[in-house]
Amino acid sequence: RLEDLVDVHIVPVSSKRNEGIEALRSKMAEVVLRRISVSGGSREVPQSWSDLCKRIKQETSKPCLSVEVCKQSGAAVGMGTADVMNALDYFNVSGEIVFYRRIQGMEDKVFQHPTTIMRLFKLFFRHDMAQHLQTLDGLMDEDRQQFLEGGVVTDKFVEAVLPEEAEAFKLLLPLMKHFGLCFNRTVTMMANVPIAREEEIAARWSKLPGKGTKEVKLTMKSLDVNSQHPVGLGESLACRIALMSEEGRRLVKRDAVINRVDNMNIMYCRVSSDNRKQEQGETTSNNTVDEIHLLTESSKAWRGMKKLVKEIEPCLEEYRARLTEDRVVVVGDRKVESIPLEALHKHTAEDLDKMFRGEWT
Repeated sequence: RLEDLVDVHIVPVSSKRNEGIEALRSKMAEVVLRRISVSGGSREVPQSWSDLCKRIKQETSKPCLSVEVCKQSGAAVGMGTADVMNALDYFNVSGEIVFYRRIQGMEDKVFQHPTTIMRLFKLFFRHDMAQHLQTLDGLMDEDRQQFLEGGVVTDKFVEAVLPEEAEAFKLLLPLMKHFGLCFNRTVTMMANVPIAREEEIAARWSKLPGKGTKEVKLTMKSLDVNSQHPVGLGESLACRIALMSEEGRRLVKRDAVINRVDNMNIMYCRVSSDNRKQEQGETTSNNTVDEIHLLTESSKAWRGMKKLVKEIEPCLEEYRARLTEDRVVVVGDRKVESIPLEALHKHTAEDLDKMFRGEWT
């Protein structure tokens, strides 16, 4: 996080060539040790921490352990609660375990072996999934069709596709929801949801706000205009908007979600800036823009947008390094084109209105 930056180091890494990964892990682990000031500033891992790690990895009867079990293992080697939590943080960064203590629903789950998650994801997220499903004798046609056409994942589907990893899959659902891989009480994988047609969006979202209402829009652009958009950002945003209200959903597609939450109409959509510029008679390189729209009563628009941004902030934080800018726009007549997202946090609704009328000094 930017507010935590004191000293910046650059470590070149290539996952394609498998280079620099160990150096990066070592540097990250070093930062963790320095942050928690372990052993009077020493960069050596305490013996009690190593003993705790061994105890955790020796437990193989379950795919993950609770934090309480880890605390008990730590107490057996002379560690206090705070020491155990620091050790878990360190071993998570160093790659010995997986512990997402800051993700809702994952706070009490310590995975002894990171390969468990990687193996599960390789089995479930594969480019030849449609062909693979045809080879599974235990999978019902109805469950196969629901997944391929709408991304719906039933319990029977998981048991057929991941017979040895079904329990781990269910334990990892909060993590997948956090990163925008799935949503719903019944699991729906966003990557398998169809793309929206223009007429579907047009039928459910007016291009111009009505009398007494205001539409505010947040736009997010990729860092490199010649590169693909950050993989996963759109799905993550779409999932978060879909999860805000199950009853208010009017459209749920991979690249467009329209929902109604607390008298506010909210839409996520992915737009090609190439198409947008062509409509205006300009030319530009192909670049994708993610947009979040909010339409509500004029007096409630800015407060609603501030609240909405807090809801999607985890997505923006995860992809911050890949975004060149995020800006706020008011749809309709205005003198100012847009303002930085940062201004939304700092100013009152009255001041924000003045900015877009060109009256801000």
